[in-house]
Amino acid sequence: MPRKPANANLKTDLVKALSKTLKKDGLDGLDVRKIANEAGCSVGTFYNHYKSLDDLIIYFNGNTLDILSACMFNEIKPSDSAKEIINKICHNYITFAEDNYTEWLLLLEHPLSIEIPSWYKDKSELLFQKVANIFHPILKGTDKDTEKAVKILWSSLHGICSLTLKNRLRFKKRQNTLELCRDLFHNYILGYRIGLESK
Repeated sequence: MPRKPANANLKTDLVKALSKTLKKDGLDGLDVRKIANEAGCSVGTFYNHYKSLDDLIIYFNGNTLDILSACMFNEIKPSDSAKEIINKICHNYITFAEDNYTEWLLLLEHPLSIEIPSWYKDKSELLFQKVANIFHPILKGTDKDTEKAVKILWSSLHGICSLTLKNRLRFKKRQNTLELCRDLFHNYILGYRIGLESK
């Protein structure tokens, strides 16, 4: 395979090469040699730009977080009712997971063996805070209670998507997945509010 010229933006090319390799071979097929070959460089050159495969994955996942953030809040308006917001959040998350399945798996299910950089933590926290800010008026609790509730809802939403997209449940249709997620949110929030009233 012809090599890239020395002045090529190999750092970006390697991110693109990871994306292509991920789509072809899945998570288990990711390795430095394949990615370097896809980018048209040597393994040694790869390590001039990234310390390890996980270092590259962190940068790749940072881009995925940006795409997820844009998708999550698509068409959500300040005038939306609580029901409309819940429906849109669930629909947008499911759509992202289905349309970007391998990227979604890499983002949420690949264990990283390196320390997470501060810029990535900040990016993740910003996404979480955006979701928490949307749900705070719906949940009507303290900031601490809202953060805990959003973590529970987020984890549950991911769990339902993971089970359905891996065909671990008895249906595959998006509508059924959406109904499960909406029921989860509505019932949890109802119970959450009852709990607040009983305090």
